[in-house]
Amino acid sequence: MATSGNPLTIKKRSAKNSELM
Repeated sequence: MATSGNPLTIKKRSAKNSELM
């Protein structure tokens, strides 16, 4: 799922997904 993207953005996205769950 992670494609051409900075690790910082992926980390932020992961945190948002965790909050949504």
